[in-house]
This record gives sequence, C-alpha cells and structure tokens, in this order.
Amino acid sequence: QNYGCFKNETYVNNSAFDNNLRTLLSSLSSNMNDTGFYSAYAGRIPNRAYATALCRTDVQLDTCRSCVVNASVEIANLCVNRKQSILWKDTCTLRYSDEPIFGVRADGYFVMGRAGAFSSPDQFKQNLRVLVNGLRRQAASGGSLIKIFFYATSLQEVQPVLFNLKVRLDGGI
Repeated sequence: QNYGCFKNETYVNNSAFDNNLRTLLSSLSSNMNDTGFYSAYAGRIPNRAYATALCRTDVQLDTCRSCVVNASVEIANLCVNRKQSILWKDTCTLRYSDEPIFGVRADGYFVMGRAGAFSSPDQFKQNLRVLVNGLRRQAASGGSLIKIFFYATSLQEVQPVLFNLKVRLDGGI
C-alpha cells in the first residue's frame, strides 16, 4: 500500500468537518455497488467532506467493501487530521478532501518494486511517464462506463512492467 497526506491544513477532532468526514467514510463501503466505484460528500460548505472509493474490477463486491472499510480506518491513522489524503491498497483506492474531487485527477503515481533495481532511474521514470500518459488517454477514450486498460511491457533491463488502469466513472483516474 502507498498513501499521500496532502495540504498541510488540518482539522480539529469533533469539529463539523471531522464529523462529516467520519460519517462519510463509514458509509462508503455499504454504498459500493458492482461498478466498484462510489463518490459522495457530507455536510455543508465550508465543512463539507468529499470522498471517492474505487476497487479493482477483478475483485468481488464483498472483498471491495472490506478493502474500503479497512482503508477508511488506515487512512485516518496514516494522515491524522489532514484535510486531504489518498490511500492506494492492493484491491482499492480511497481518497478524501475538504475540496471537490469528483472528476479531478489525483496527481502522483507510485512504483512498487526494489529500490535501486534500475541502472538509469531517471530514464526509467521518463519512459514510465510517457507510457502511463498513453495508457491514460487510451483508457479514457473507451466506450463503456467502466473503462479498463491492461498493458505489459519491459522498460530497460527490469522485469516486465504491468499496468491495470481504471478510469473512474466521474472521469478521473
């Protein structure tokens, strides 16, 4: 798993935002359906909390919901009182914010693998960025509601690189 805690601004325990966020996170898993995606908000501006949950398409709904429940607990412990965060787990991704996030891309990516496995890390990152951007365009141009693109390639001297890119139903990735 990987995560990011963004925006240095924090919230106070038992504040309106905290209550909205806790309510929202506790409801995400039960509202997930077969699409493996759910987005919602809770509360009124300026204390509104926004969240999205996204599961891999090859996992059963029960596994998806379980992942979202666990992610909701983990993200609260990893990003204590932060107003924006994202958690990438093996089977699901959970993101929340104090600002609208529906249809807004979460910047950043992560690479799972051995540190120092590449003789030219900068070149690998550049090649990876080009490849991911191409996959993003192809997945986004798909015609179905759930747009998925799988790709395997070899970049430099490393093991094959596998991608599973899923475009969210709100247009983000």
